Amino acid sequence: MKHYAFLILFRLIWPNDPETQKTPSSRMLNFFICLFDPEAVKQASGYEPGSYFTIQLTNNEGRHLLIPVMLLEKGHGKFKETDPRHGGQVNFDMGRMSVLLTEKGNTIMVMSLRISPFSLRQLTAFHIKPEAFDVIIAKGVNAPIAAYETVCNTIIQVNTPGVTAADMSLFEYKNRPVPLFPFES
Repeated sequence: MKHYAFLILFRLIWPNDPETQKTPSSRMLNFFICLFDPEAVKQASGYEPGSYFTIQLTNNEGRHLLIPVMLLEKGHGKFKETDPRHGGQVNFDMGRMSVLLTEKGNTIMVMSLRISPFSLRQLTAFHIKPEAFDVIIAKGVNAPIAAYETVCNTIIQVNTPGVTAADMSLFEYKNRPVPLFPFES
């Protein structure tokens, strides 16, 4: 079985948005995604593992998505990286966190403190087996590659807008020398 890591924040299907209502194929891929959503963590904190409920996720634009889920785990999201990774950071704290299983079999981890996906321990420290997924979704340009390359035999980089875009030509440069040696002559 092949595993994939998208270096993008997966765009979930939002109600009343025809552009995201299209399905790529009849077989749904099993994915894992970790989201910064303190309100979702607060909602999940009122339930015990094994409980079924509908969680409200909120995107960056303030739009809401209701998803029926089962709570797999909740607790404090501290973990330690034991292997050399991005920048040498070893101690991570996601704040309060919850691991949710959707009725379609996908796993969503929600956290109350924002951290970058620099470590596979973000999954394994909380009993999540990366090899169980067809797709692991991580937002980042290069940092997640070191974390996930051991479990993903294909990595697809997808350019997204924002300060971490991979396509440097999209940025507006205001304070740089012209020409920029050695790229320009």
